[in-house]
Amino acid sequence: MKRIPLGLCLGFLLVVAASPALAQTPPKVQDALGEEVEFKHGEEAGGGAEDEQNADKENGEDRFFRWTGLFQIETQSFMAGPGQMGYVAPDADAYQGGAQRLRWMGEWNLAKGLHLESHLTAAVADNPLGNPAAVDLSAQTGAGLFRAQSLRWPLYSSTTQTVSSYAEIDRLKLTWEEGDWEVRLGRQPIAWGAGRFWQPTDVFGAFSPTEVDTTFKPGVDALVLSWFPGRLSQLSAAWVAHPSVHPERSDHLALHFRQQVGEESEMTLLAAQAAGMDALGGSLESTWFGAGVRVETLRFAPHKPQDPASPAPGSFTVAGADYQFANETLLAVEIYHHTLGAVREDQLPLVAVSPAVLAGLQKHLSQNVAGVTVSRKLDPLLTGALVLLAAPLDTPQGVEWSTLRQLALTYSISDEADALIVVMSGTGKGLSTAPTPLPQSEFGALPSVLSARIRFYF
Repeated sequence: MKRIPLGLCLGFLLVVAASPALAQTPPKVQDALGEEVEFKHGEEAGGGAEDEQNADKENGEDRFFRWTGLFQIETQSFMAGPGQMGYVAPDADAYQGGAQRLRWMGEWNLAKGLHLESHLTAAVADNPLGNPAAVDLSAQTGAGLFRAQSLRWPLYSSTTQTVSSYAEIDRLKLTWEEGDWEVRLGRQPIAWGAGRFWQPTDVFGAFSPTEVDTTFKPGVDALVLSWFPGRLSQLSAAWVAHPSVHPERSDHLALHFRQQVGEESEMTLLAAQAAGMDALGGSLESTWFGAGVRVETLRFAPHKPQDPASPAPGSFTVAGADYQFANETLLAVEIYHHTLGAVREDQLPLVAVSPAVLAGLQKHLSQNVAGVTVSRKLDPLLTGALVLLAAPLDTPQGVEWSTLRQLALTYSISDEADALIVVMSGTGKGLSTAPTPLPQSEFGALPSVLSARIRFYF
């Protein structure tokens, strides 16, 4: 596959952004869940903090400071069977872990159109299956691939215990707004993509499809320039830093365009040079017979073909639909297809050590995965959500399926507090036994997990 010329991609998006044919700006558009949304400057639309900020501006108070705190307690119980991670013997197959986390969020309005946002986090964690809180892998995986410096400081760690603690600056962003323009500089989340489980065009650290706590996406070190030609259109150019501990890597560049098309459809386009790849992609969301439908794809090639850390050329596509019934039950279905994934069981060990998987950019070892979720309010304060993921693989005995099941229950204690319980288990072949444990299915090596969390804002 030939490399995608980034200059051509950027020029194409600029032409699209200037096209008068897409200049329709009706007041609102329905998202795939049927809720009315409209574009606003910044990373989130609406909210109490924004309303209060607007009220302050109307009263002539251009400068202010406000802060919010979030404290949460988590606990996990792991039960591992033969062939699953963490299993040692029948009498050594259960583990307990947990964490206490504090997030302090501050916002300063320095002048009209200029404000600063910061998030400082601290955690004490006990992970019996490893110690990720003490070992900083931030320059190697996930959002850390897009941070110049870690900004994480260990407070306590031990090589003989699984308990550790740390403090970290997760967000530190300066925003300037003037007319139809916005500039954001610093550590900030960049959230692109339209999928429910997977987001191919979210190239700066997408969430895992089974991640329950998606309230705060980890920040990346970036400069983002956005232009809003209309209330329902946005063109953003992003420069994102690379880890300073890897001087051989390049910074990341991206151009993202978002536009409503008609009254019930929305499209995005992306051209990027990120995570060692040149990429071109986009998404389209619409409605069909009352259901939200979407397709999202990303085609990529290595930016430096001679670099062993660059992913091989390929494509990543998802297609899905969701429908909300009269009783407010939401059903969502999505299909995942990644050309670098395995279609046969014997391909899994090689895929498991590929650069894209090790960096967290490829979420599954299998080429094809199906996802289904059903969520519903069980009463005014209790919400339940069931997630099922399934991945097929060819074996000498025929096609075998591996599945992951997750049930989450969320209870609203008050306007500022909630409690969450999650049960997760996988099926399929576990790890091979000799000479080196190797994956034999997508989810079979995962232990069963029971998690609980309580959090409150103050």
